[in-house]
Amino acid sequence: MHEYSECPLCSSNKIKRIHKINTEDLVDIYKRSLNLDCKHLLNSEHICYLNCSICNLYFFTPAVEGDEIFYSSLQENDWYYLNDKEEYLNAST
Repeated sequence: MHEYSECPLCSSNKIKRIHKINTEDLVDIYKRSLNLDCKHLLNSEHICYLNCSICNLYFFTPAVEGDEIFYSSLQENDWYYLNDKEEYLNAST
């Protein structure tokens, strides 16, 4: 995991924190809403939602990557793979 002191897109240090999320709360939300345990992915006490005032990128820090267990669990939901999604249309144009 990486704590950003600069924007990962434009390297600016003009970053503002939008929200600070307690990882225990995040684990609880995933467990209640998706019956998914993601605690093993979160190695910090909190995750921050940040915004770069130069390029307007919104991002989280520390960055967290889902693993095979996480994505396999998501695939069990009917909504995970849909035939029609807006991003499919955007990707084809």
